[in-house]
Amino acid sequence: MIFEIKKYKKMKINILSILFLTIFIAFSSCKNNKKQDIATEERKDTTIQVLNSNEHVTSKPIDLNGIPMHFRGNLKSEITLWFISDYYCEFCRDFEPLFYMLYNKYKTKIRFGHFNLSMDSPLKGIAAECAAKQDKYWEMDELLYNLNIADTTDIISVASDIGMDITQFNFDIRDSNIIKKYEDAKNQILNKGIQATPSIIINSRLFENPDNISEIERYIEQLL
Repeated sequence: MIFEIKKYKKMKINILSILFLTIFIAFSSCKNNKKQDIATEERKDTTIQVLNSNEHVTSKPIDLNGIPMHFRGNLKSEITLWFISDYYCEFCRDFEPLFYMLYNKYKTKIRFGHFNLSMDSPLKGIAAECAAKQDKYWEMDELLYNLNIADTTDIISVASDIGMDITQFNFDIRDSNIIKKYEDAKNQILNKGIQATPSIIINSRLFENPDNISEIERYIEQLL
């Protein structure tokens, strides 16, 4: 009987020891996992901070030199701001006043370039190219964002409003050479990796969030 009691006590102690050891291992594992989770979150926070610090700029250089576009401002400047937009794009329409604000602020210091990268219809882009032949590119550019243009007749009406030679414009809007020149330039831009509008490129640096004007201005000031 005494032997059975001792055996029972010994078994009880062993069971308690195993139970205690199991709880200890589980607690240690939970604690380690928590430390790992905290470390992971810290790494995530660091990564997010790094991404946020560069969220307006991509490291991939984009060289648009040599692609036919339209320029104004200080044409001799070594600094060029390219505005790639789409006349049918709502965001581009909202950004266009900001582009002109930048132009008015820096037009004596840097060169400004523009191209209409429309994925829906080339009509407005070709119309702007035709307007350029009569030195009316920027006048046409300012109007095209806000106009609901369905066909060539509407475009001709706009050309008339800004004082263009309508006979010449009516011929140019159908000129296959002008159409091909526009399409070739568009394809060159797409091949450079620009797939979204609006896009701002300063020299070879693409700003992926061009609505952050203060970021763009800081970069311009660094280059001046």
